[in-house]
Amino acid sequence: MSIISKKYSEREITKDIIEYITANRLTVDTKLASAKHMAERYNVSPMTVNRAISKLVLDGIVYRHPGSGTFVGKVVPGRSHIKVKVFNWQYNENDPLESAAYGTFYNTLIKGLEDFGFNVSISAKPPFHNKIFAGEHVEVFDLLIVPGGMITSQTVSLLKRMQTPIVLIGDHKLSPWPFHQIFHDYAPGFEKALNYIKSIGFKKIFIACTDGETSNYRSDILQQCAKQAKMTYEKLPFMHGIGAINPQYAILSGRRHGKYCIEHKLEGVIFSVSDFIAWGILDVFRENNIEAGKNIKLISYDNLEGHGVYFRDKPVLTSIKHPLEQLAASTVEMVEFIVGRKVSSDTVNHIVRVPASELIIRSSA
Repeated sequence: MSIISKKYSEREITKDIIEYITANRLTVDTKLASAKHMAERYNVSPMTVNRAISKLVLDGIVYRHPGSGTFVGKVVPGRSHIKVKVFNWQYNENDPLESAAYGTFYNTLIKGLEDFGFNVSISAKPPFHNKIFAGEHVEVFDLLIVPGGMITSQTVSLLKRMQTPIVLIGDHKLSPWPFHQIFHDYAPGFEKALNYIKSIGFKKIFIACTDGETSNYRSDILQQCAKQAKMTYEKLPFMHGIGAINPQYAILSGRRHGKYCIEHKLEGVIFSVSDFIAWGILDVFRENNIEAGKNIKLISYDNLEGHGVYFRDKPVLTSIKHPLEQLAASTVEMVEFIVGRKVSSDTVNHIVRVPASELIIRSSA
């Protein structure tokens, strides 16, 4: 460990201490540096270091002796022998739209797992593939990470028979399947955006969506939040059969929304449930010399412009940030927890909800 200039998080501190113990082959009962000295190294408060060490104490990796300090509690084995299989939906990595929407999470997840030393394998499957696990030999892996949408009533019985822990990802609601799960919650972000809309003088929103499952679910949650905020709403007419199979289709649907707004001379706030839809709306507005943010305000969900994907000189879309990095980090932490405690699939499931709570205000609103 060396003196550093940036501030480390608790997770980074615990990871660095473990790596220090492993790399230097420290034996049990070896004394570690004091919390004060570690705080100086990591550029944080002693309280932050103590919280990080407390987590290692719970894992048995270190122990504290009052008045004497912190000591190595057990030899930390390497993790390269632990095989983690990550399943994901196949997407076009060369398409910047798909890469931003789907690649950011998986890239962050894979890097996080590899940084912890896990032996990671990846399997990409096309949407609606009816034999997701055929030929995968999943029984040889120590843990599986699977999008909830890949689990069906047919595959769940197969997976339940294994002792391999399974972590479900990619869902926006609690899964009915009996596995560990990381899922995200739209409501906090929607509530924050609606409060912002009210603060700038509006009490009604026009909802832009498609008829895809995710789009409809987001729209339903948004409507519930609007009712709780005592705001009225109106769903804009959308193209049936568009769904969310391809981002380009969602953009096309957004263009239809944009034309409808112009034809009916709508004024107020359009709340799009997807940046792809919002980009279609913005395209039509620009073609008709309409500037979003004046007579028509536009708010969206995803913040893909935050990943450098936009069609202007700079990001303009006011968005609720989809918590991709937080979801990936939470998944890595859950894998660490499950593997470290040898949690099997027949124990109590661990459920983590990650709220989408950050609203980024730009010129469109």
